[in-house]
Amino acid sequence: MTRLTLFFFLVYSPVTLLAQETWQFLQLPINAKQAAVSGSTAIYSKESDAFIGNPSFIGNAKSNELILSYSSYLAGIKTGSSIFSTDIPYVGKTGFSVLYTNYGAFTKTDVLANKLGDFTANDLVIGASFAYDVTDSIPVGATVKWVSSYIESYSSYGMAVDIGSRYYLDDTGWLFTAVLKNAGKQFKGYRISESLPTVFNIGAFKTLKYIPLSFGIEAEGLNKFSDQKGSVVDYLIISAMMRANQSLTLFASSHLGHRNELKSTGGIDLSGINFGANLNLKSFSITYAYSNMGIIEGIHRIDFGINLGKYLSN
Repeated sequence: MTRLTLFFFLVYSPVTLLAQETWQFLQLPINAKQAAVSGSTAIYSKESDAFIGNPSFIGNAKSNELILSYSSYLAGIKTGSSIFSTDIPYVGKTGFSVLYTNYGAFTKTDVLANKLGDFTANDLVIGASFAYDVTDSIPVGATVKWVSSYIESYSSYGMAVDIGSRYYLDDTGWLFTAVLKNAGKQFKGYRISESLPTVFNIGAFKTLKYIPLSFGIEAEGLNKFSDQKGSVVDYLIISAMMRANQSLTLFASSHLGHRNELKSTGGIDLSGINFGANLNLKSFSITYAYSNMGIIEGIHRIDFGINLGKYLSN
């Protein structure tokens, strides 16, 4: 299981590794843009794919837009995702997402270390998102997810749900958010029943009036604060987004707790800081993100998006 351990180390940091829960992959960034903002998707709430972090943003999604993402890690570990949004009669704007992770090939042996062939391990998350406007300025959204994990001929599966809301103060540029992620139940475990990595986040974000700059702070995992050691700072995600022009958007962020675990002592250290850029060219877009993992190595992610609605309408 070396690859599985390495993967969780790369993505979640040593603190998360101690839990050794099967479904920690639910905390993976589903695409490059989400990785660039350390999971705090509210910073780009008016983008069409922001609903993957908080389903109350589904109203900003473009109809019939498809976004494909791919990432390659050490030891043959690969992840891929797809995001699609559309209008469904009598339902309204609806989003769909798929996240797939493959951990490569492992050697299967018996108790005497005789090789019996190879086997694989992979995880799959399939979600559907929708929202309802409680008031004109306060929508509530939900993402229902089927979650499954497979190792050789063994499997684990269950259901999870994300519930989010937001409140815009358009005249001031302020946005306030709240989201409960990964609440649900594991129907079948590998050996024992495990709890899901449920987190409750709240955030505050500000868009400047005369400068194309947004910045914000989000507190992640407030429901676990009393159970963990460390300071309040370790739960904070800071993020910024700048629209350089109509086509180019730049991102930067850091999960301060993860950064404290990754950075070394002395000198300028960018460990735990994420960067990204999105280039939007009418019906086509490309997003790149880089996550600095300190002495381990950096992680590169890339997305390709296409507005299928433009072609379907022709």
